[in-house]
Amino acid sequence: MVNSLETGGSERQFLSLTQALNREDFRLHLGCIHRVGPLLKHFENIPEFRLGGTLFGPRSIRSRFRLAAHLRQRKIQIAHAFDFYTNILLAPTARAAGVPVVIGSHRQLGDLLTKAQFVAQVFALQCCDQVICNSRAAADALVEGGLSRHRIAVIGNGLPISAFSNPDPALPRQPGLRRVGMIARMNHEYKGHEQFLRMAAMLVAGFDDLEFVLAGDGPLRSKAGAGARRAGACER
Repeated sequence: MVNSLETGGSERQFLSLTQALNREDFRLHLGCIHRVGPLLKHFENIPEFRLGGTLFGPRSIRSRFRLAAHLRQRKIQIAHAFDFYTNILLAPTARAAGVPVVIGSHRQLGDLLTKAQFVAQVFALQCCDQVICNSRAAADALVEGGLSRHRIAVIGNGLPISAFSNPDPALPRQPGLRRVGMIARMNHEYKGHEQFLRMAAMLVAGFDDLEFVLAGDGPLRSKAGAGARRAGACER
């Protein structure tokens, strides 16, 4: 189960995992909280379990009962939550529904969550047999938050072999030019584009051989462009 089908890292990992699992060994039943996003084309009939405005409001409670019935009806043996909101929704519900194996996921350092959200997630992850972290730093954050280390497994993000092919470069190399790049969705301030641009402004004055590249897109793209102009780094 995943939050949505947007084009973030967790969503792409969700897609990669569903495509990689051997169908002779696993019968997949997928679910999400919001049936939106470009990756939806790969999951046209994925069922949706909306939380509503709060985690424990009337709509959320109805979704939990509906999800529990869904899990029992399909005789789910392994329930895998893929990100924050699905940890909160799926892990306790699957445990209450009698699913034999419950897996949670933590794919960030926790700094993108409020303190209350982080505490709520740690509480929900107590319902899991195992919690998958994609880095040791993410695992350490959960341990510091009170989750037992024996519940945690660190498994780095996987990529298909095709990702390591030799594509034509989007920006051909230029002798004597060094590029500093940032790859991130332009969807939220916490991604740090403003900090990147401030750093670029500091370096532009002292180094003639640097070029800065922002790779990504999103609703804050125009704001990033304005930031580059303010930093005096548009030509670079």
